[in-house]
Amino acid sequence: ANDYAVGQRHGLPMIGVLALFVISQDALWGKFISHPVTAVALTVVLLLAAAQAFGLFEIVLPKSVSNLESKASGASLVGNFFSGILIAILSTPCTIGVFAAVIAVAITAGSTIGSLILMFVGVGMALPWLILSVFPEATARFPRTGPWPGVVKQMTAFLLVATAIWTS
Repeated sequence: ANDYAVGQRHGLPMIGVLALFVISQDALWGKFISHPVTAVALTVVLLLAAAQAFGLFEIVLPKSVSNLESKASGASLVGNFFSGILIAILSTPCTIGVFAAVIAVAITAGSTIGSLILMFVGVGMALPWLILSVFPEATARFPRTGPWPGVVKQMTAFLLVATAIWTS
């Protein structure tokens, strides 16, 4: 959970730097996202994720990558870090209203303060994971496994396909 939080904490400043670069190039985030190359890339990623969720293939990490797993938690530290970055990137459309204001403040505040602002937004997004890492017994209240995760996975696959269609 801490690696995931670190990924989120670093992911938002990276998005901010990208946004500042895009703005400095007299372009808007929407222009970047709506660029045909970006749209095709996002569509391909979404369709691959949907195919994986439908069970058409499994991604098996190479042995060298799987050896990076933490023996304490059984989860890949690098994988958790990049999952945090990915969630930070994928959450920008959902948080764009607030994020636009944060970017505006970050731009006017200077690079150091702006980076700190973005980092603390990432910390805020990662806070639930950090709390669960401190109080792991709270996870006992989560729903238990059974057939429902498979149903959720299938529903997610359909949503990914719908999103891919919408973005193309």
